[in-house]
Amino acid sequence: MKLVLTFIVLSLSSCAIFIPKKESEHHIYPLLTKKTTRFSTDQIQSILTKSHSMAGGNYQISAFPLTQSYIHSKVRDLTNNKHLTKEQQLALTAQLEKRWILDKTCMQFHYEVVRFDQAKNLKDWQLTLIDSNKVTSSLNWEKMPVPIQSEIQRQEGKLEKWINDGVACTSPAVDLTAGFSLKVRPSFVQWPFQSEKKMAWNFSHYKKDEGKKILIPKKKQVKERYRGW
Repeated sequence: MKLVLTFIVLSLSSCAIFIPKKESEHHIYPLLTKKTTRFSTDQIQSILTKSHSMAGGNYQISAFPLTQSYIHSKVRDLTNNKHLTKEQQLALTAQLEKRWILDKTCMQFHYEVVRFDQAKNLKDWQLTLIDSNKVTSSLNWEKMPVPIQSEIQRQEGKLEKWINDGVACTSPAVDLTAGFSLKVRPSFVQWPFQSEKKMAWNFSHYKKDEGKKILIPKKKQVKERYRGW
């Protein structure tokens, strides 16, 4: 079972390298509230992922919340590929929920950094979760893998590039079902660019009022003013 869990974690990491296309946001609320879904793990990640650029295009970041729907879909895929028994499925699901769901909220985070080695490691990135009531929670890295280093060719010549991803969690759990934001702050961003980026998950959702479910429409999002050359 430990080998299977390792496979799951590696699969999470490899998926994070892919920055998905936008999909309809009306699927976000069900994926945050339901354990099971008809969507594949790739589709869930595509729907839940937010991607942004920082530091004048030198940093590319993306993140998505690890939900029960994602974990159950991941276990389902692994069951089909590895022919897990029912007992193995239940045990693996329980392990992953204990690790990333129960009494905590976890985000899968991916970054690509060009040129600036001051932001090449996970420890150089600070993540803060902000719920719909603007309550903030600092996230802590579960592990800190070594980034993959390579080079890219640009007009100014060859530049170093670092790619990495990891899971960051906060406890107790944060309610994400009414919308939330993730504030991303690297240890270094060159002037005159903004030192942090807020990634917002804004979507229609439901709340209970006197026993009735009321649809709360998606809020209008205010665009950030560009800072740079």
